[in-house]
Amino acid sequence: MNNHSEKPMNINSKAFYELAEICNNLLFWETDADLNITFMNQAILEQTGISKNKIIGKKLLEIIHPEDADGWRKVTTSTTTYKELKCRVITPTGQVTHLMISGKAIFDNDTILGYFGICTIET
Repeated sequence: MNNHSEKPMNINSKAFYELAEICNNLLFWETDADLNITFMNQAILEQTGISKNKIIGKKLLEIIHPEDADGWRKVTTSTTTYKELKCRVITPTGQVTHLMISGKAIFDNDTILGYFGICTIET
C-alpha cells in the first residue's frame, strides 16, 4: 500500500475517534477483522458499566448474548453496511442491555481490516 492510500484512512480514523469521544448520546465501537474489540467510546462504557481495560482485546461475541451471536456472525460476514441490528450485550454485573447497532466493514481493497459503527441503547 502506498502513502497516498494510507493518508485518507489515518485522517478518517483520527476524526472518528475525536467525534466518538465528544458524543455522549451515541455509542461508538470498533473491532479488528477477527472481531476483537479495539475501541469503545466513553459513553458506551458509562452506559453499560463495561470497564475499558476489561473490554479492549476481548472478542465481541463474548459480550453479545449467546442467542444473538448467530445474527451477528451473519452480519460480519457480509460486505455491506448494516443498520439497526438488534442485539443484547451482557454487562459485567450480568445485566442484559438491548442495543440497536449500525456498522460497516472497513476494507483495504478486498481485505476486511475490521468493523466500526455506532449503537444506541434501547429502553
